Amino acid sequence: MTEKISIDSALKKAQNMITIPSMVAMFGIIILSYLLGNNGVIPKGFVPLGFLLGIILGWIVWSYQVPKWKIWAYKRVEDINELKRQAVESKIIWKDNSLLTKTEIWPQSRKDELNKIMTDKINNY
Repeated sequence: MTEKISIDSALKKAQNMITIPSMVAMFGIIILSYLLGNNGVIPKGFVPLGFLLGIILGWIVWSYQVPKWKIWAYKRVEDINELKRQAVESKIIWKDNSLLTKTEIWPQSRKDELNKIMTDKINNY
C-alpha cells in the first residue's frame, strides 16, 4: 500500500519534478546560447534560435514530467480533484479540458497505470 500524503506535499514534489527541471532546461539553453553568442563561439544571429530552443526544450521537459508526477501524486493523494484544482491554481498543470494538456507525453504504459489508479480510487469509494 502506498503511503498517503497531503496535497501540499504533492505540490512541493511537483516543483521538484516539473517546474525546476523545466526552468533549468529552458533557461539553461537560453543563457548558454547568449553566452556562446557574446563570446563569439556561435554567430550572434543564432542567439534568438537559442531562445526558441530553450522554450521548446522547457516545454518538452514539462510535457514529459507532468504525467510522471500525476501518476506519483494520484497514487498518494486522497482527493484528486482538489489536487488538480490546486495544481492548476499554482500554475503547475493546466485544466483537464485545456488544449495545452494535449502536449503532455503519455506513453501507453503510463496511460494504463493512470487508468488503474483511477479505477482503484473509484472502487474504493
